[in-house]
Amino acid sequence: PCNDGRPGTRWARGAAVGGRRAAGGGEGLGPPELGGGDLSGRGDVADVRDVVGSDLGVLEVGKTGGVFNVGSGTTHSMQSILDELLRLGSRRLTVRQKIDPSRKGDTLVTWADTSKIRDATGWQPRIPLARTLEDMPDDWRRRVSTP
Repeated sequence: PCNDGRPGTRWARGAAVGGRRAAGGGEGLGPPELGGGDLSGRGDVADVRDVVGSDLGVLEVGKTGGVFNVGSGTTHSMQSILDELLRLGSRRLTVRQKIDPSRKGDTLVTWADTSKIRDATGWQPRIPLARTLEDMPDDWRRRVSTP
């Protein structure tokens, strides 16, 4: 399973929360702190706008009954994603990690082999992670400044 990210997201994962809070969308929600767990893991993060394109590709070629992995095909540390969102944001936050020793079974690296969907449909991700991350705080800034 890969993470998906997008502007306007409401999922309660670190990247979305970090993007919203760093953009100023966390005003009034408490101190300028962001709490979370272990950020050392690496994950395959695809922009949901690309994920929708993969779904359309499968529908267009009429493939049924199979399982297709969808992702960017690369991994990024959750720490680097949060760091970039904090860099892009207008609000300075302190990040407080709480490592839970009972979660030793967490997967350290998650990566999608997208060769099957590429071969079947020609689909490949088009939106780089940098653009996804840039779009997230920009979207939140628009949301909090619009009456």
